[in-house]
Amino acid sequence: MIRIALDIGSRKHRYAMSVDGKIEEDELVNERPVLLAFFKLAKRDRDVRVVMEQTGVYHWEAALAAHAAGLEVVLISPRQSVNFARALNTRTKTDRVDARMLLQYLERMPFERWHPPGNHLMELRTIARYLAGLTDQLTAAQPAAPLRGAGRRTKVRDACASTGDPAPGRTASAKAARRR
Repeated sequence: MIRIALDIGSRKHRYAMSVDGKIEEDELVNERPVLLAFFKLAKRDRDVRVVMEQTGVYHWEAALAAHAAGLEVVLISPRQSVNFARALNTRTKTDRVDARMLLQYLERMPFERWHPPGNHLMELRTIARYLAGLTDQLTAAQPAAPLRGAGRRTKVRDACASTGDPAPGRTASAKAARRR
């Protein structure tokens, strides 16, 4: 059995792969064609298990590509990952160390297979992301609202300054003390 552990990143994934007890390590670009080719090459008529941490949206492409290639996938939460690293007394936090730690997780912990959500949930996710993008564009296109009451205070201060009066709420002695 081949075991692959992916430390997920936004642009690149660091992997550690155990093949017949020998560990190979390298990086993969976070692009679906690259991931799919890697997983299909790893499959080669053998059982393959992949573990990765759920990191926002960056793990989606890798998880879906691994599942599409026929690999068994397990996703673990960042909390599980941190707790497992603590149990191993791991103090260093690098991509390489994380990939090796995830490989140990895959070898030692019970395997809970992940299945991608149904098509209707994937469509709903796509629509929700599209709406979030539209909301961001709409917010960016609107001019910034003035601060509440900022215009009124400025007008009052300008009027007081032109007459030589102290600012509202300040006495002449307080203004003089402030100058010192």
